[in-house]
Amino acid sequence: LNITFTSDRVISLVNTISGSIEAEIPDHLARWTEDFNQPVTFISNCWTDDILSPVTTISDWHSEVERIREFTRVRPNFVKDHLLQKFGIEGSAQTSGWANLEITNPNPALGSIKVANVDLPLSELFSGTWLKDLPISIKANPRGDAKFVRWQGDVSSENPTITITLTSDTNIEAIFEAAL
Repeated sequence: LNITFTSDRVISLVNTISGSIEAEIPDHLARWTEDFNQPVTFISNCWTDDILSPVTTISDWHSEVERIREFTRVRPNFVKDHLLQKFGIEGSAQTSGWANLEITNPNPALGSIKVANVDLPLSELFSGTWLKDLPISIKANPRGDAKFVRWQGDVSSENPTITITLTSDTNIEAIFEAAL
């Protein structure tokens, strides 16, 4: 949810894929509507159980792609609620049970960061939502001759690998130093 399945990333993939096939949709609709003498109908809307309208025009297709984007926007809170329920944790995606972890890396060229054994994207700021009261491993990895100096912010340590347990929103910063 924090990296691979972020809404922004999935919407970007939807945009890329829909953009790459959009030119084929009119031919697809003409081919299959004519052969079966009925409109093409996509699957039901799984978050409201409504049956979707037939897709017979490019405008209908655009509407369906937008529904996929909307599903992507709302899905994370449902997943978070399912995780809370699965592990018997009180709260909801909008209330308790979750905390934001913000990690700043002022100079990604000097080092990268792993959270829960997953490499973070190379950027100066990462923000994710994590279950409270569960330990999270965070590791700073210097690049080349650079050196990890410390973690600072809500958590302070000179150890490149730390394990933290969130009880509230937390901000930390990785400080790397270039080789002399």
